[in-house]
Amino acid sequence: MTRVLAVVPFALVALLASGCGAGAGVVSGGVTYEGQPVKKGYVTFTPADGKGPMVGGPITDGRYTLENVLPGPKVVKVEASSGAGPSLQTTEDVAKLSKEWRDKMGPDGVIRTETVPADAEGNNQNFEVKIGAQTLDLTLKKPAAKK
Repeated sequence: MTRVLAVVPFALVALLASGCGAGAGVVSGGVTYEGQPVKKGYVTFTPADGKGPMVGGPITDGRYTLENVLPGPKVVKVEASSGAGPSLQTTEDVAKLSKEWRDKMGPDGVIRTETVPADAEGNNQNFEVKIGAQTLDLTLKKPAAKK
C-alpha cells in the first residue's frame, strides 16, 4: 500500500502536465501600428507549412497572449479594424454609399475600416515558436509605397 501511495503524486503531476499544453509554447507581446498600441484586434499564428492547427486570440489595449501554440515555424498575422461611422438603417442609406464603402459595411450596418492593413510592414512575419514562454512584440508600419 505504501508503494501505491508513493506513486500517486507522480502520476497526478504527469496527468496535470499533459492537460496543460506540455510541449507547447506560450507567446505574448505588444502590438503597435505606427508607434501606437493597437487597441482591439486579433493575432493568429498559422503553421508556415500549412499543416497543423492555427492558434489565435484577441489583442486588447496593445497586448496579446496565446497559449498552447505548437512549436515550429509560424506565420504571424495581425488584423484590426474599427467602426468608422454610424449604423446605416435603411436601404436608401446603403444605396447612397459608393461600392467601396458598401464592401466595408458589416452585418450590423457599421462601416469598418482597417486600422492595420493586411500588407503592413511587419505583418505576416515568420516566427519560430519554441516550447515554453516567449515574447514576440509586433511593431507594424504603413505598407511601402507601391511603384
